[in-house]
Amino acid sequence: MARSLKTDFPGDEVWVSLEGVTRRHSEPTPRWDPSRDCVLAAVDGEIVGYGRVTWYQELSDKRLYSIVAFLSPEWRGRGLWRTMLRACEARAGEIAANHPAGVRRILQAWGSEPEVDWPALLLSEGYREVRHFWDMIRPIGADLPEVRLPAGLAVRPVRPEHLRAIWEAQREVAPDHWQYIEDDWTEGKFEEWREANASGTVLWQVAWDGGEVAGMVLASIDEEANDKLGRRRGNTEHVFVRRLWRRRGLAAALIGRALAALKAEGMDEAYLGVDEENPSGAMGHYRRLGYEARRQDTWYRKWLVRPAGEDESGLL
Repeated sequence: MARSLKTDFPGDEVWVSLEGVTRRHSEPTPRWDPSRDCVLAAVDGEIVGYGRVTWYQELSDKRLYSIVAFLSPEWRGRGLWRTMLRACEARAGEIAANHPAGVRRILQAWGSEPEVDWPALLLSEGYREVRHFWDMIRPIGADLPEVRLPAGLAVRPVRPEHLRAIWEAQREVAPDHWQYIEDDWTEGKFEEWREANASGTVLWQVAWDGGEVAGMVLASIDEEANDKLGRRRGNTEHVFVRRLWRRRGLAAALIGRALAALKAEGMDEAYLGVDEENPSGAMGHYRRLGYEARRQDTWYRKWLVRPAGEDESGLL
C-alpha cells in the first residue's frame, strides 16, 4: 500500500508507507538504524503516522537527539501523536545510554508555520522554543541588486579541483552559525559532498582573491520539486563570506550574481533560509536585497538528561 502523508504546509509530503520509508531510510548509518530508530503508527492496518530519531554531536560537550514525527490530520487530538513522541523520546534515551558520559544530552524537534498541533504538543511535553528561522523568497524581475564585486576579487567557473578549497572555506565559517554540528565537517562528509556536487556547480558564485576563497553563494535549482509543485524557483543558499573579506559588499554582489544566473535559467523566484537571530543581522540584509519572509521554522529543545546545576540556558 503506497500512501503519502500531507503535512500542514502546502506542497510538503512525507511518505509513510512501508515502501516509502524503506526507500528513503533503508541504509543504516552510524547515527541511524532503521530497524530500531523508526516509529510507525497504524490504525486498522493503515499507516497514519511516522517518526524517527537521529543524533548529532553539536559541540564537544553537547549531543542532540533529534525527533521528527508526522501524523495524518484526521488522527490528531486523540493521543496518538503524544504516544509517538514519547516512544521516540524513549528510543533516544536508549541511544544515549550507550554514549560516553560527560556530554549534555538534549532532545530536539522543530515545527513550521502554519503547523499548530505539533508545536502545541511539544510545549505541553516540556519543550521550549530556542531558535527561529525564516524561509525567505525574492521575486526575480528587472530589479536585480548591484552585482559589482569588491576590487581585487573575481568569480570564476567552479572546477573539480576547487571543491576542497570551497569546502574548507565553509568549514572555517561554520562555527559562526548557531547549531554547529561537528559531525558535518569530517573527511567522510567532504567525500560525500564532493561526490554529490561533482556536476552541479554551474550556478555557484564563488569569489576568489588570488588563490583564496573569499565568499560564495551556492545557487541551485531543484527541478524535481519545481515540476511537482508547478513553480520556477531557484535556491540562493550557503551564503558565506570569510572574515577577512566581510563588510565590503561581497555577499550582496554574490547574491546579485546568483539571482541573475537563476533568471537566465528561467526562474521567477529565489529561496533562502535565515536564522532570525544571526548576529550579523543577515535577515535585515536579505530584506534590503528584496527578500520577503514567508514561513517561520521554530526549533524546540528539552533536557533528555539534565546535568546537576544546569538550567534552561544550557539548552541553547
